Amino acid sequence: MTFFGRKKGQDDEDIENSSGSGHKRNVSTASTMQTLPKRRINVNTPLPQADLDQYGEPKARYAANKIRTSKYTLLTFLPKNLIEQFRRVANVYFLFLVVLQLFPMIGGDVQPLLSASPLITIISMTAFKDAFEDWKRHSQDNSLNKSKTIRLSNWKNVNVPTGQNTRKQFLSQIFDVLFCWLGYRTSENGSGGAGTSDNKGDSLEESDAKWVESRWQDVKVGDIIKLKNNDSVPADMIILSTSEPDGLCYVETKELDGETNLKIRHCVPSTASLKSETDCERVSFYVDSEPPHANLYSYTGVLHWSDQPGTESGQKVEPISINDVMLRGCVLRNTEWAICLVIFTGTDTKIMLNSGDTPSSAIADSIYFLEPKSSADFFEGGGGNADTAHASGFITFWVSLILFQNIVPISLYITIEMVKTVQAYFIYSDVDLYYEKLDYPCTPKTWNISDDLGQIEYIFSDKTGTLTQNVMEFRKCTINGISYGLGETDTTRGAKLADNYQKSDSKDDVDLEAEKKLMLTEMSKLFDNRYISSNLTFIDSKLYRDLKAEDKQSKSIKDFFSALALCHTVLVEHPDENNLFKIEYKAQSPDEAALVGCARDAGFVFLERYQDTLVIEMLGERKEFTLLNVLEFNSTRKRMSVILRPPEGGVVLLCKGADSVIYERLEKGRQTKLREETLSDLEVFANEGLRTLCIAYRVIPDEEYNVWAKKYAEAASSINDREEKVEEACEMIEHSLTLMGGTAIEDRLQEGVPECIATLAKAGIKIWVLTGDKTETAINIGFACNLLQKDMLLIVITASDKQGAKRQLDEALKKFFGSNIENKSSKHALIIDGETLKYALDKNIKPLFLELGKRCQSVVCCRVSPLQKAKVVGMVKEGLNVMTLSIGDGE
Repeated sequence: MTFFGRKKGQDDEDIENSSGSGHKRNVSTASTMQTLPKRRINVNTPLPQADLDQYGEPKARYAANKIRTSKYTLLTFLPKNLIEQFRRVANVYFLFLVVLQLFPMIGGDVQPLLSASPLITIISMTAFKDAFEDWKRHSQDNSLNKSKTIRLSNWKNVNVPTGQNTRKQFLSQIFDVLFCWLGYRTSENGSGGAGTSDNKGDSLEESDAKWVESRWQDVKVGDIIKLKNNDSVPADMIILSTSEPDGLCYVETKELDGETNLKIRHCVPSTASLKSETDCERVSFYVDSEPPHANLYSYTGVLHWSDQPGTESGQKVEPISINDVMLRGCVLRNTEWAICLVIFTGTDTKIMLNSGDTPSSAIADSIYFLEPKSSADFFEGGGGNADTAHASGFITFWVSLILFQNIVPISLYITIEMVKTVQAYFIYSDVDLYYEKLDYPCTPKTWNISDDLGQIEYIFSDKTGTLTQNVMEFRKCTINGISYGLGETDTTRGAKLADNYQKSDSKDDVDLEAEKKLMLTEMSKLFDNRYISSNLTFIDSKLYRDLKAEDKQSKSIKDFFSALALCHTVLVEHPDENNLFKIEYKAQSPDEAALVGCARDAGFVFLERYQDTLVIEMLGERKEFTLLNVLEFNSTRKRMSVILRPPEGGVVLLCKGADSVIYERLEKGRQTKLREETLSDLEVFANEGLRTLCIAYRVIPDEEYNVWAKKYAEAASSINDREEKVEEACEMIEHSLTLMGGTAIEDRLQEGVPECIATLAKAGIKIWVLTGDKTETAINIGFACNLLQKDMLLIVITASDKQGAKRQLDEALKKFFGSNIENKSSKHALIIDGETLKYALDKNIKPLFLELGKRCQSVVCCRVSPLQKAKVVGMVKEGLNVMTLSIGDGE
């Protein structure tokens, strides 16, 4: 690569010794440890005396891993279900009528059982339905609790009292007692397993520990679990080691956050050498963990480990973050095995803390009864004897109430329950709701779902993965100020529908098939790309003509695609063992996989990652780069960087991120023209509905890197305020960047989205789209999916301060919805960006924003964060007291 111009020398060896990889962390001394609210988990270390009770058992008691999402048990079903049913106004009303008929002066000679039989029938049938629903929950719970995992057995888990044994161990102890009474000696070794006190003394000459299959419900805090590829995670666990040389593993989190892309997790470096049962039995450490909480994206803990042979004396500690943890509900993918330590079980796991209680099926009926309120006058009037006018009227009122009770027929209620049941079956059987790809029908989890769906007035949706397929395709790029990539996008077609609002800047349609053949011909003149995919999305023969020129632009193209092939954390897969040239990439985000995939198709192939080495093939030439650090992406940083050493020597930082973030960090006073050209191209891409990123690099002097690497290692190993310190360290190195270009990726709309939105709009349901895209991009996508229409008046609100936001909202209400407006039947759509939304959600301005949004047929919120999404939904739900449907990542 052209920005790697120095030969390897002595300085490179110094860098190698001082570097701290982004996924490797130095340890610090225990003296830096500060007091944290925690639970302590010991592994092969005795509990302190203060943590033991008078019987020598651990004082701490942790939740069992057996979970229950059902509402009832055999003992509690009858009382709880009756209480549940009599929360309904209709049931209380009919019960009151039955009680009235017990009084002879009111009910006459009516038999009590006869008058109660309709109500008993309703209560019984509803109870049967509730019992059936709860039985299904019990079945699901039972299936999950009895799922199998691999646990270390014949090894003492000191964190669990000996009373918390499995049923098998409990029965074994009972038999031991019986045998003692009969005069037989019991085995001294016991049956082992979690919570078993196998007294082996201090001798470790012979290992008794072994991996055994165990049920999820038998997993305890402090157990050591071995997961295999495609295994589900039974509890929240710290990753101790994996089958990968660099200690990585890949997890699928769709059961937690709905995302299907794989996430990378790391093992704790100091325990990465654990491979076998013997290793697990010999290692000695304890973990101080924070208490359970519901935040899926945060975890803080500290691992204290004992001296290893050849290390300095003194106890060492190592910080643990969410990147070192696998949560219950995740699935291990693309990793042969992983050994983990259980930290939270059952109701303490994050997935259970986020699940909440099973919702009640009881809903407030929309029937209001005024009779009891009216009868108060009769009670207040006094009774006297039955001959008085007041008493006669009082009795007549209640008799009439009984006689006319059929005005609200009791059969209506049971009919509604039956209709709900049949509707749930129709939803399940609807072929149009069947998902063919997964061979999965629409499955109602509760029979009351149709009630809730019928009351929805507002739908809040994000874009990625909801309106779009979340399948990213690299379509265009800009390199050194020159744009590449042909073809039309979904949003371009949407922009054509909105040509009365703005014109699309997309290129004219071309014959992509002919252009594709020409591009492959130009590529073959340069090199033979054995790894190219058959499904090309980036097409432009001009790229290879410029690449062949061997001029400044040719060098820029090589640098650009080399950066795409190196700046990532993807995993290489060979789906076809008979064709090693067929490569697929698994990444934490589909965007990243699309970027590396395009580099592969362009001739810059990422081949493999082993330990701290990245191997790529550049135009047929194999090269190896040493990975020094990974500065990972997050929603706050909005960028990702890697620091590496190329074969030629030196240290280079590669950075990709949002244009606003990258431009802030470019070297001052340089590349003025290139910045303008690149920004112009990115705006065109954004208007076409493409997701844009900027690519930049920086050559780092050796001395600067050596100093920074030490500071970064200290920040990554800090126990308190770790994220803030790491962010400060990243800011110290991610500056004075040199711009290379930008990328544009398309996330295509889901099939049927425009038709679905049009149908919902006809039904009177208002749709709010909450997206992170730019305003122009969001508007074009709105037209592409029928959210915005040509006959709509677009109200665009953009403000830089609170006063401006309030003024614009107030002016919009007066201008478009004032009393002097002649055409009040016209349709309106509100467009507001994230910066303005921050002010619009202020308690003093929120009523204006809510009133304006309520009057518009559609609302699009651009550049919003997950927290802002949640606030918008809460504002509408609480402010208008309506039923809402929210889809997306609001937190």
